[in-house]
Order: sequence, then C-alpha cells, then structure tokens
Amino acid sequence: FRSIVHSSVYDALLSTMREQRGGEAPSELDLWHGTAWATVPKILRQGFNRSFAGRHGTLLGVATYFSSDPAYSQRFCDRRGGGHDGTKALLLSRVLVGEYCRGAASD
Repeated sequence: FRSIVHSSVYDALLSTMREQRGGEAPSELDLWHGTAWATVPKILRQGFNRSFAGRHGTLLGVATYFSSDPAYSQRFCDRRGGGHDGTKALLLSRVLVGEYCRGAASD
C-alpha cells in the first residue's frame, strides 16, 4: 500500500469547511473509490478531480463518488485498463465529509 497526502489541498479544504461550520471541524471518513487503472497516476499526482469523471458512474451528476462498501466501489473499476492479469484500481481514501445524503437517480 502507498499513502499519498495532498496536504495543501487538504489544509485549504479543511479551513474552508471549518469556516462554513462556524469553527467546527468536518467529519473524516475512510471511503472507497473505484476507477480505471489508467486514472490512478492522475489521482496520485493531482488528487481527486471532477474533470476526470465521465466514463461511467455519473448517474447522479458529474462528481467524484466514494462508498463505505468496497464491493460497491469495485463495480466502477475499469477492467479494460488494468494490468495483464485484469488488475482493478480500488483506492481507500480519507475523505473530508460535508453534508451528504443517499442519492437516487432522477426520472
């Protein structure tokens, strides 16, 4: 396992979220993200970015999606972009959590 910390992005976001919450720190959760193998280097260099979205998993809008269930997130791993043995990319991420709700597809 490899740990990547984008501390400047984290610190800026944490500061903004604390300010929005009147000084209260937001929750942090360990969540899973499934992605195409080819996207992993971009995520490791630049962090998660909505501009990487778009292949699949955009039913609820263009966003970066995470789940507490690794089995759910692995459904979004792109099998075609894996290693020779079909390796998938499933990332465990510490996420600063703002307001959230259970999503549902709109009609």
